[in-house]
Amino acid sequence: MINFNPVFNAIADEQGIEVGSKEWLEGGLQVYGGNTGSHAAYGWRHDHLVNEIYPRKVFANYCHRRAFYELTPEEIQNGFQDVRYPMGYEIAGRPIGWKKEDGLDLDNGQVAYLTSQGIMKVCGPDILHFHLGPLFSVYDANLPVKAQGKMISSKLLAEWVIKYLMSTLAGEIRGNKFSASVDRANANILHCAYHAAKRDLLLDDDKMTIHQWLIFNCLSFYESGVGHGIESKTAEAGKYKLQIYNGLYWVLPALYDLWASFPEALLKDRMGKIIKRFCQWILDLHEVMPSMNINQIYIPREMAEGSTPPETLKGSLSPESFIKGSTDWSLWGYRAVHVAATFLNSQPLFDACKAIYFKHAKNPANKIWLVDANGEYAKALAIQSDTSSSDPTPAAPLQ
Repeated sequence: MINFNPVFNAIADEQGIEVGSKEWLEGGLQVYGGNTGSHAAYGWRHDHLVNEIYPRKVFANYCHRRAFYELTPEEIQNGFQDVRYPMGYEIAGRPIGWKKEDGLDLDNGQVAYLTSQGIMKVCGPDILHFHLGPLFSVYDANLPVKAQGKMISSKLLAEWVIKYLMSTLAGEIRGNKFSASVDRANANILHCAYHAAKRDLLLDDDKMTIHQWLIFNCLSFYESGVGHGIESKTAEAGKYKLQIYNGLYWVLPALYDLWASFPEALLKDRMGKIIKRFCQWILDLHEVMPSMNINQIYIPREMAEGSTPPETLKGSLSPESFIKGSTDWSLWGYRAVHVAATFLNSQPLFDACKAIYFKHAKNPANKIWLVDANGEYAKALAIQSDTSSSDPTPAAPLQ
């Protein structure tokens, strides 16, 4: 993989959409990954956003970001390593030993663009905000877009951008600095790898890297300890808490997608056991907080320090367990709740899905989240108890 950053940056400029503008932000991630407001790239589907201008917004956003490139023979000879900074908001996607590519590069790894709003500092695709949904949607749409002075297919351009960014992701994993205890990062890897593999957009080395990560890092993490990432930075002393919004709610659907299509019986069985437990957890949470609007929860010390994950949260939850919870119906929780409802054939959870849907479906911006267990857009009449098999078989990735 050679350095395509200059080519992609030029293509981004050709779209005629200013960095940091409203249109630019509608195409993907925030300027700085750690900022709030990256919701245009969040969610589970973006197909409904596609129109003639949408590919321009998407490529302007993603192609203005520095991403993976291969080290030169001289750099390798001098001892530089092919390693990405896995958690750095600024330096994401840069190999150790990277050198500035042009006058736009900053020392911290960001790229500076002079705009009508002032200087915009754009970070690479860091692993905590590695959402490629908009790119997958324009790949599937196959619309015309300008690149190097010609009109080409958005499918063709998205193919190379996705492969390039997935190589960044695989490089971050190969760096051995990535912590499997960060649920939102795990969810991003699972989600992006599934959709890239489904479209045959993973290079062989990257596919192998992610497959090994799945076996030895991801599944092993969720099979041991508490079976979920523990948030320690903001917890009160002596207390343990789980992130639900960007933990359980993101990991479960992403793992479910992969499980439903996975060909390896042993790994499929391991994934299925984790999914079953997570679904039971969601049912347990629902019994205490029916709205499913759950940001974080406190868990008992014995659960946090246990050697194996509990199959149920019953006995560990009370109304006082919920941090920043709300009785209003949870938009972000919809798909995870529908996965659990489908997997467990739980009518109470199907009823919760109906309530969430009718609360949020009127706002078109919410459609990216209102996606069912099988990855289809939610419809009011389809949200019901389903006694059919919860094991669909789409194309098999990561073989």
